Amino acid sequence: MKFKRLLFLLLGVQCCMTSHATSVKLNLSTLSRTAIVTSKSTGEAIEIGEPTNAVYNFDAAAGTYVVTVCDTKTNKDGSVTEATNGTIEMDVPDSSDQFDVKIITCTL
Repeated sequence: MKFKRLLFLLLGVQCCMTSHATSVKLNLSTLSRTAIVTSKSTGEAIEIGEPTNAVYNFDAAAGTYVVTVCDTKTNKDGSVTEATNGTIEMDVPDSSDQFDVKIITCTL
């Protein structure tokens, strides 16, 4: 019985030690002002907050994410159109260091 308790305790400690998040800094260019980040494995969007000067700062668990960058423009009639400028995959490492990503958008 004591062995089972010790085993569960050790498993719990190991899970806590390996499930920390990495600090992510996502820099966007002037052509792409908003980003949507989704988990590649689940397809669920993660909360990244609002950008400050085209920079998002958020925490993410290690894994692969799909980053979609967008921009909005106001049309002559006052309506707003959102355009997807591109999509990339981002592999977030399991690290205590900050993970910096810079996305540059080019249009032709």
